[in-house]
Amino acid sequence: MKKRRWLRVLPVLCLSLLCGCAASGEERTPPIVQQGEEQLQTTAETDMPAPETKGANDIAVFYGGYDDVYLTALSGALEAELHLAGLEAGVYEAQGDFTKQLEQMDQAIAGGAGILIVDMAAVADAGQTYEILTRANGLPVIFFGQEIEGADEQGSVLHQNMNVCYVGPDDAAFPQMLAEMVADDAISLFSDLDLNEDGQLSYEYFCTDENGAQDALERIDRKLAEASLAPLYYCDQTTEVPYRWDAGGMTNAEFANVYMSAHMTWAGTENENMIELVICDSDIMAEGAIEALAGAGYNTGEEGSVTIPVYGAGGTDGAKDRIDIGQMAGTVTRDAAGQAHAIAQIAAALRQGGEEGIPEILASLAGAEDAGGLRLADGFVNKLLVAPVPYRGGGESP
Repeated sequence: MKKRRWLRVLPVLCLSLLCGCAASGEERTPPIVQQGEEQLQTTAETDMPAPETKGANDIAVFYGGYDDVYLTALSGALEAELHLAGLEAGVYEAQGDFTKQLEQMDQAIAGGAGILIVDMAAVADAGQTYEILTRANGLPVIFFGQEIEGADEQGSVLHQNMNVCYVGPDDAAFPQMLAEMVADDAISLFSDLDLNEDGQLSYEYFCTDENGAQDALERIDRKLAEASLAPLYYCDQTTEVPYRWDAGGMTNAEFANVYMSAHMTWAGTENENMIELVICDSDIMAEGAIEALAGAGYNTGEEGSVTIPVYGAGGTDGAKDRIDIGQMAGTVTRDAAGQAHAIAQIAAALRQGGEEGIPEILASLAGAEDAGGLRLADGFVNKLLVAPVPYRGGGESP
């Protein structure tokens, strides 16, 4: 029986972003993000006046509020991308106050702003979105961050307004990206992960989305087959499906912890039947599974301990911390830098003028050879989605 410590994949990206100045009746400098979302620098509000504007195509950026780490990173990335594109922008923060945000828009438009970039300081609601469009009065608006239409209102704004677009995360792609990350690691580290040397990897998959789990497992097995490797082997052959579905009744973390703890009563390297891979469709589940593994002596983060690769999705701070200390293999997170880059490209194209409108600009971005994870949402010509990206550690965040 061999005992190997799982080899973690080193990070390849490191982002350091510089932000421009912000302004409104209350000026604020947006956060500077350096090598990850945790290292944030902000300045207090001052009484400095709003920035001068230089014409009808000046850009104004409106933040609903830096209310979570992801949006804070996105705001910092956006300021840097606009600067790199040679675009100057007045920046306004509403601190979660929608009325204040509308007043800031009035001020910016009166000062000559001609392109609005907006993270709405309100819940997803078409009625409130139309309040913004009324003030914009035909000016192009690039929405990001907060959804602008409720779940039962999809298309009620975007289908009717071609000078408006939304740029957001492609959350539906999380299972696919999770599968790609797991498959890539399984192929490159197969001999290290195959603890009992039986030629296949035993796994557990904790999920809240059955369809997503089925799709992810099929993708992983296809990639393994292409590499001439055996498909994954589900650790519990007594169940009807090859994954553990949380139907409710417990928190996600508790669900994963309970079942993983039960597995630890029979599985182990000493018995040559250890579960060799744990996949979770949320970081919360992943942390619950890790707690159970650590209770059995695995994934402690200590030198020499056997570490079973555990994967999650969501990009939470807790998951990133566990990845950085070696308790967790990776997670899937929204691509703040990718979204910021796309927004800046749209703004730059609009400012250049020409005959292309927002639908044509978005189609060009999504159809470019280097489009990467950009795609138009199904049924939309003015809703651009940005694929998530893997996070494997090192403190950097996309």
